Amino acid sequence: VRRADVRLQVRRPDGGRRGHGGAGIPFTLEPSVVFLSSLMTVFAAVIAVTKDLPDVAGDRKYGVPTFASKYGVQTVAAGATAVLVFPSRSSRRSCSSPAS
Repeated sequence: VRRADVRLQVRRPDGGRRGHGGAGIPFTLEPSVVFLSSLMTVFAAVIAVTKDLPDVAGDRKYGVPTFASKYGVQTVAAGATAVLVFPSRSSRRSCSSPAS
């Protein structure tokens, strides 16, 4: 068997400067993008964990390790609810404008 050693050299369009896009425009990460990305990541994680809740009997029968089969349906459901409800309460408080 022959082995090929491939080396790729990537040149950045901005000349290697960090914090700049390909057109030389400074790159800034907007707070709204960070918020939406975080929200979608948490929401996707909750969906991934809770989608197994109806299948706990089969998971236990066939030895499939899931959060629901390990910790129980009630515990996982309560945890998922807490993750979705409590951060939204704190963000409402922090996003409100201060009283004048």
